[in-house]
Amino acid sequence: MNYINVNSFKFRELGPSCFIWLPLKSVPVVDREPVNSLHQPALSIFALAEWSAREKFLTDDQKYLDELAGQYDEMGYFLIHIDRPIVPKPVFGIIGITLYHDAWCDGRATIFNAREVKYGEIVKDPVNLKVVNTNLEMPFKKAVYKKHDIIGYQAIHDDIDVGRGAFDD
Repeated sequence: MNYINVNSFKFRELGPSCFIWLPLKSVPVVDREPVNSLHQPALSIFALAEWSAREKFLTDDQKYLDELAGQYDEMGYFLIHIDRPIVPKPVFGIIGITLYHDAWCDGRATIFNAREVKYGEIVKDPVNLKVVNTNLEMPFKKAVYKKHDIIGYQAIHDDIDVGRGAFDD
């Protein structure tokens, strides 16, 4: 998987023309992967523009993308595209995070204008996503639309494995 480190960029200074909105409902999925996994065929073509924070909207970059996402009444992703002299080569990727589990890495795109479904909550109007290579649609019941919210903003590290062996004799 290709990674782009976006920590050196200031999204507000880049401006809205460097960010492309990709609606969640327009991305076909395979049903064996999470909808925002970069193992999804439609998302795997993008480099992961990696970001993370401890809290939602902690960074100015997150606040800026929240402002941009507020223009849309749907869940979606942001693609970043920079083709200017400020970078040595053009940048094109999808905003997301890396997940670490037992030294295995998996990229996930951040879903904007979405909140996680609460335990026991029934999703009344799920977004229907087209399943790859069929005429079927899959109701996405793990998130609901909520403007100015995001899912997948925080990198997850398996602390048990990271610290394993630290106190072994």
